[in-house]
Amino acid sequence: MLLAFHQFAQSYCSALISFMGLQNTIIVPIFAEDILKGGAETLGFLMGASGVGALSGGIYLATR
Repeated sequence: MLLAFHQFAQSYCSALISFMGLQNTIIVPIFAEDILKGGAETLGFLMGASGVGALSGGIYLATR
């Protein structure tokens, strides 16, 4: 029973993370164009900042 719950929780968390990541890639271009009044360069900076944050977070967690 505990193993089945663990598998369910793991798949639920994976689905939740995937869902939130999808929303980020949809909202960032709208945010860059409408709110920041920028273009492709602004979108590139925002997406790059997201990548740098993910990389630095991964390195931090790997060194713990």
